Amino acid sequence: MRFKYLPLILPALTLPVAAQETAQAIQQEIELIRNYSNFDLKFFEGNMFIAEVDTSVEHIDNFEFSPDDKESTIAYSLNPKAFVQVHQDNHLFQSFIDIKRNQFADFSDDDHNEYHVLGKYFYRLGGEHRLLASFTFDESYEYRGSGLSKGLADVVDTGNTIQETLVNVGYQRGRPGGVSHINLLLGANKLEYQTNAEITDRFNFDTVFAIGDFDYLYTGKTYFTSTFTYYDFTYDNASDLERTELGFMVGAKWEASLASKFEALVGYQEIELTESKLKLDQTKWRFIYTWEPSEQIRLSISSKRQTENNSEVASDFAIADLHLLLFNYEFTEFTAFDFITKIETTDVQFNGTSREEEELAITTRFSYWWHPRVTFNVSYGYEENDSDFEAFSYEQNRFSVGATFRF
Repeated sequence: MRFKYLPLILPALTLPVAAQETAQAIQQEIELIRNYSNFDLKFFEGNMFIAEVDTSVEHIDNFEFSPDDKESTIAYSLNPKAFVQVHQDNHLFQSFIDIKRNQFADFSDDDHNEYHVLGKYFYRLGGEHRLLASFTFDESYEYRGSGLSKGLADVVDTGNTIQETLVNVGYQRGRPGGVSHINLLLGANKLEYQTNAEITDRFNFDTVFAIGDFDYLYTGKTYFTSTFTYYDFTYDNASDLERTELGFMVGAKWEASLASKFEALVGYQEIELTESKLKLDQTKWRFIYTWEPSEQIRLSISSKRQTENNSEVASDFAIADLHLLLFNYEFTEFTAFDFITKIETTDVQFNGTSREEEELAITTRFSYWWHPRVTFNVSYGYEENDSDFEAFSYEQNRFSVGATFRF
């Protein structure tokens, strides 16, 4: 799923003095952590508004994800963002808006806009009890050579525009460091392709889901933890793709020190295709380790198994083992370095058989705060996909320079 983890560097300016001091205390960083059914934004005391505009110029050496015939292009982007928080007594509202314009020197048919709108509301019932409601709207772009046109970039004129809407409601009980935590969530998700209807209509789907998480303090700083998930996928034009997913995991969370945290869960997942009654049982896991020895260094290592809904022609679904390393180091108050590595092994299910793929993605980024309102950055990205089907294998390099302006 898109936006599984999105860090946002949004230094706060033009704020009341108290808000500026708060922003400096949290090192001018807002984190958005997102998955298919929910998202969380870091909480700050009081009201807050932060806005910025990112601009970049990027060279892409294999725009169509081709195994052999690589065509390069220059990409230009303009990306305004805004974060709003309103906090009053028992009420908390957070919203994030991200709009991006992408244009390409040699592939003008693929010029497009992307929109991401997120809103979340909390109401404190009293004590440690809270109700929540969330809404998201995304309009994203599936590039030629990926998704439904994977391995077929030379036979389509453009990529596909996708709209996705999520709503959920939930209940939470507990506080940081408390004896127990409960999180319950009910929601619905709708995905629709907006282009190439003769091909894409088959892959429009609706989902309803239920999720439950429970933590209990076992001893010291060790929590027993468990999670339950249920998803029901329905398709208007492809009943053979309809399925249910049921999962359960148990494990523990440890806070070894103020600098390091670790959680490990292992469990079971059952996927059943509604029409054919075909069942797939598998082990499921989630491991996360976070190390922050100082305000300048942050390291996160994670591994999990998940079911992916990114459609391909003739594909039912995909099971992915995702391993991720995130490293951030602030050399000085003006310079920072980010390093991200992703290894994803995917088992794509289609027509009763499967295809194995292994993807490696590496991103490095250097940022320089030239002025409180202006940051310059340079980044390099490498992506490699090794597939059982040679037409789906590719390598891609991306190099970009950009600037961020804050208001």
